[in-house]
Amino acid sequence: MKKRKKVDYRLFLMLFFPLISFSQEKESKINFQMEGSLIGQYNSFQANSSEIPATQFVFQANPKLTIYNMPLTANLRYVSGEDAYSKSMSQFNLGFDINTFKKNLMEKAMSRVSEIKDKGNLSELADLENISKANLQEKAIAKLKEKLKTPEALESLRNLKEIETLESALNNPAFAEKLEEFNSLKSKYNIKSKEDISKFSDKIPESQQKKLIQLYALKEKMDNLIAKKEKLMALQEKFEKYRKMADKLEKLENPPIASALRDPKNLKNFLKKSEGMSKVEKMFMMVDHMNFGKSYPYYSNYTVNRIALTGFDVAISPGPLYISALGGKSQFNLFDNEGRLTMYDRQLYGGKVGLGNQNSTHLHFIAMKSQDDQGDLINQDSILIEPQSNLILGVDLKLSMFKKKFQLSAEAVGSAHNTSDLAPGVDENEIYPTETPDFVRDLFSPNFSTHIGIAYKADMKARLFSNYSDIKAKYEYIGPGYQSMAAPVLLKDRLFYDVRWNQHFFNRKLKLSVFHKQEQDNLVPWKAYRTMSNSSGLGLSFYSSKGFMLQVNYAPYFQSNDINSIADSSKITNANHMFNLTSSYNYKIGDVAANSQLAFMQTSGEMIPNGNSIPYSYTSSSNILYNQTLSVSKSVNLNFNTSFVTYQNSIQDPLASLNTNPDSTVNLIMLNFGSSFTLFNKWSNSLGLQYANEDNLDNKFGFYYTTSVPLYKTIRFNLSARQNQYRDPIDITKNYSSLYINFGLKFSY
Repeated sequence: MKKRKKVDYRLFLMLFFPLISFSQEKESKINFQMEGSLIGQYNSFQANSSEIPATQFVFQANPKLTIYNMPLTANLRYVSGEDAYSKSMSQFNLGFDINTFKKNLMEKAMSRVSEIKDKGNLSELADLENISKANLQEKAIAKLKEKLKTPEALESLRNLKEIETLESALNNPAFAEKLEEFNSLKSKYNIKSKEDISKFSDKIPESQQKKLIQLYALKEKMDNLIAKKEKLMALQEKFEKYRKMADKLEKLENPPIASALRDPKNLKNFLKKSEGMSKVEKMFMMVDHMNFGKSYPYYSNYTVNRIALTGFDVAISPGPLYISALGGKSQFNLFDNEGRLTMYDRQLYGGKVGLGNQNSTHLHFIAMKSQDDQGDLINQDSILIEPQSNLILGVDLKLSMFKKKFQLSAEAVGSAHNTSDLAPGVDENEIYPTETPDFVRDLFSPNFSTHIGIAYKADMKARLFSNYSDIKAKYEYIGPGYQSMAAPVLLKDRLFYDVRWNQHFFNRKLKLSVFHKQEQDNLVPWKAYRTMSNSSGLGLSFYSSKGFMLQVNYAPYFQSNDINSIADSSKITNANHMFNLTSSYNYKIGDVAANSQLAFMQTSGEMIPNGNSIPYSYTSSSNILYNQTLSVSKSVNLNFNTSFVTYQNSIQDPLASLNTNPDSTVNLIMLNFGSSFTLFNKWSNSLGLQYANEDNLDNKFGFYYTTSVPLYKTIRFNLSARQNQYRDPIDITKNYSSLYINFGLKFSY
């Protein structure tokens, strides 16, 4: 393991530091950052066959070295223990942080923009401003202008302007000074009303009488202004939507230059013209991602899907081209307690080449080869598992049109998989045409264990009518013979399609959702039955600007194992129905912010047999959930959650004259109370209690506590503890008590 890390480190130096020497920066700019943690955990109750040890320590460090604006990263994780699980979780990785790199370039570009503005050379920014305006949605601007010209909109904007004018007038210091003088004179001469001025005229000097009359008039004017403001403020929410429209129109007609610089092409051209980009930065603008060591690459669900790879994973985009390559080991030799080989070293190499970036319109060709290294297989007394090999060839297509309002993606892949490289070979001339080049023949050697399969899919996304309509459709086919050794969790022998439609109304406050999906297996009829399932659903959501939310969903699901119309006593049909109602409301109780959630879910299902060999069964459950949160202050939050579940089960045996399986009903109640609070503005804590009871018999009680304490500058100590106790008065062998503790230090530099 140490030797491999040393090799990775040298590779890191060889790749990056010669490139940095070509930088055009006059002064060296070096920045070093580090984040990491040292975590320990203890678990007193392990599940059966669990590979995770009861006690474990994990050290993780993520240093980032930025040289000449080039963020180079590393990820080191060490998990204590000599078992297979601990070794598999330890990793070392070197990479290039493309997101931070682009952020640094954006900051540099905006700094250049500020310098140009300060010098008054605004003509140099004309191209960027034109690009920004060209990116605008002209229809959106026209629609906003049309809405803002209606009488209601014009009156609302005038009223909003008047509110601002009234607030400015009432906040005038002269009002406060005159009001203070008015109150002083009334108190001095014991004036209760305007009529008292003439009533006590013999006691009040004439000049003071005139001043009191003027101040009464000013007070009346001020009261009228306040009344008018309060009247307008009561309708302010109605006016606000037009203010938001006006603000949005202002931003669309006067877009920020940053919107143009977000396009990598515009960013590169601007920095190039303003002499703000070095040779190295130009070179690394092509990088999509770069990892050395242990990483988890992803090409697609069919080909390479987040498998642990110790090696390299690199992708670049030079101009319109896209080139990606990966290689290394995806698994290592593993021996059992008797020294027998149970897992082989597996070599994995692959690549993608084509036109266009991965996230936009593109056409990519994919190839991947994986093969087990037989190694010392000849010295083994017995073979527990046979070596395999795999070849994948495919194409990946994506079309993004109309400013991403319509997107279509498709993928088609073929695979050849040897379930055993030890199986007898076949005559390659029967498979490959005579004109096939040798390098193609060398890619894969078929034998009598070879399985050939295909997989393909198509996805469509469309946003219509000012994004008020959202349509999605997906079709997927995975043949029973298809296999990718870099996507081990892929479900095979599957035909699936899914169609969804979301429609928004009333300024997106109301949403209607509809979907239908269907699935079947046994695509090549080699099994006795074909399992088919389909589900349709309807949903309605309402969102109020006053903090109220309501969602209603209904989704039936049907499954059957039909193969043909011939009656079969083993044929079964499952029918399930689910109804869900959820509501939420945000409100305030004085200075306390509160949120209440109430949900109800009803599910039912029945298994309907075709004959008398399988009993009929019916199940149903009802779940009522209530959740209450209170934010007492910025540092104190409370949460209470309770749910009540009723579960019913009924089984009817058609062969029994008397039902020996009476209906059973189970009631379950669960209570949770939690709180979070901060002490001394730095010490974060959370505390909670949990209780569950089933028909006043078995129960479960638990508590948890977490804390985070600053120790020194950027070093924090974290602790999380959870205790659970389960009691079953009927079967005491099921009783258990478990304690889980996670603790450690987190640091940054």
